[in-house]
Amino acid sequence: MKTLIGLLLLTGLTLTAGELTGKWSGKFDITTADGETKPDSAYMNLKLEGTTVTGTAGPNEDQQWTIRNGKLESGKLTFEVVPEGNEDKGLLVFELVFDGDTIRGTATGRDGDNKMTAKLELKRASAGELTGKWKGEFDITTTNGDTRIDEAYMDLKVNGTKVTGSVGPGLDHQFAIRNGRLEGRKLTFEALMADPVVFDLVFDGDTIRGTAAGTRGAKMSAKVELKRAILGSLK
Repeated sequence: MKTLIGLLLLTGLTLTAGELTGKWSGKFDITTADGETKPDSAYMNLKLEGTTVTGTAGPNEDQQWTIRNGKLESGKLTFEVVPEGNEDKGLLVFELVFDGDTIRGTATGRDGDNKMTAKLELKRASAGELTGKWKGEFDITTTNGDTRIDEAYMDLKVNGTKVTGSVGPGLDHQFAIRNGRLEGRKLTFEALMADPVVFDLVFDGDTIRGTAAGTRGAKMSAKVELKRAILGSLK
């Protein structure tokens, strides 16, 4: 009986480990040496053979670097990445946990001459998940320091890496998206509202968050966070 249980457990672990092979995308929340934080995206294309992990990692699907010293042992995933293949420009060491559905953990190292750490959380990549309606808030700060919170709505459609749709403070107050791109989980676009506004966002599968900034006139900045709109909540 003990032998049978052990074999079943081993089989379960092996099946879970095999699921690591594939493409993963999510968030990469950076903290710099001076304490500044900024959200970014992460994208990985991984292959598992035994306990050896190979593949690539980077901020998006188009910007990838080769993984080295990759290992998966009892759910613990570790590897190194040299951005741009040049150690003088930095070395990132990843210490992650893979539970079958999610890859999460930390990366530490250098970004050029600067030390940094980052928290990661990735899920199996599926860009099509972005398509749909999203609801949340604009946390706006004006040039004179005044703050206010507005509602935020987006209606998005993804075709490859191209994003189209609309954004605005109300369902009946929407502006067309221009130059929309989804690369890995990094979502960028512009919208001609009262003035042109540039959006720099991260999509993690469940949430869209990041910043928006006005480029002319009465400049403003805003923190943006939206979740998928539940049918009936769009009022």
